[in-house]
Amino acid sequence: MQVVPTQNRFIERVMEEEDRRYGSFDKPFYRIEDDMVFLQFLSGGCPWKIDTGGCTICTFEQRCYTDEPDYIEQFEYVINQAKEKTDLNNIDNLLLFNRSFYSDSEISPKERKELLSKVSEFDVSEISVESRPEVITSEKLRNTKEALGGKDVSVYIGVESTNDFVRKYCIHKGLKSEEIEDATNLINDEGMKFVPFILTKPPFMSEKTAIKDATESIEDVINLGADRISLQAMHVYDDSLAYDMSQEGLYRSPWLWSLNKILENLGSLTDKIEGVYGLNPDILTLTPEEIAHNCGECDGEVKEQVKSLEPQLETSCECIEDWKKALEESKGPLEKVLHDYRELSRLKGVELKEEEVDQIKEDFEVMY
Repeated sequence: MQVVPTQNRFIERVMEEEDRRYGSFDKPFYRIEDDMVFLQFLSGGCPWKIDTGGCTICTFEQRCYTDEPDYIEQFEYVINQAKEKTDLNNIDNLLLFNRSFYSDSEISPKERKELLSKVSEFDVSEISVESRPEVITSEKLRNTKEALGGKDVSVYIGVESTNDFVRKYCIHKGLKSEEIEDATNLINDEGMKFVPFILTKPPFMSEKTAIKDATESIEDVINLGADRISLQAMHVYDDSLAYDMSQEGLYRSPWLWSLNKILENLGSLTDKIEGVYGLNPDILTLTPEEIAHNCGECDGEVKEQVKSLEPQLETSCECIEDWKKALEESKGPLEKVLHDYRELSRLKGVELKEEEVDQIKEDFEVMY
């Protein structure tokens, strides 16, 4: 993976034109799934979103924003809500998601320490946090371990794709491979678990490329030392750029057949997949407009195949032929980005400059 500039001026200008709503939720919320409990906090804002307009796929900044986040107060509120539904001393994993746990601009070191101290009181075998990689340091990781008193710790990172071109031009993620690799090494060196999110089919990507990118990204993060992988099926919310593109026919969430094919490609490596997420119509109480789907008739059956991590492409449903046709008609990665950028430029009235097109082509040669 190559270290490359992450700036994408065209997407920044498109995002500047958007009038997104903020703060749909006024309280933190939780979700219980099997033996895991997710706690989602409201945050003071993602610096990447504030500085550049953020990711093309993201809606949490709009939905989970608050001017003055008090994480201790939020924790007390949401943990009491969760305790009414389950015994928190009888779960395997408690996940704390605020967007970037180790970003001092989102949560201060003092508040982070106090929050971890409260979490340590529960008899949970593993605590998980989520963070952008560039803010992770050895000191912050060691402080986490000390505060939790020897509990297993997992650090989730939104890698999304190990391809620099995809992260820059499809997702506008603002991450360098170097930052991901450095953070991974720090996590592993401290005896903690690195758990990457890998995304299937972000905007500006064809179905065929999506299968290839997700498969290769999973193989890459395993080589980087991932303990396990969270495979995310792209879902579309009504206050994201992906939604605007979907409404204009420029984006379709992935076929369930594509997720099945990714698992088939991975073979025994599926043992590293902790689960395939984003398949339900209600995700952490956020209701997407569109999730991974086939024709509607076979969705339930194929979705269960995907969730079981046991791919099986045999079916009597005729829509598999439509999926195969979508693969055959897929544009290549460079052609797809350029086509969709030009369409987005026309629809949004935001100029795509010739020098930006030249930069895209140059970056493709270096990154892909």
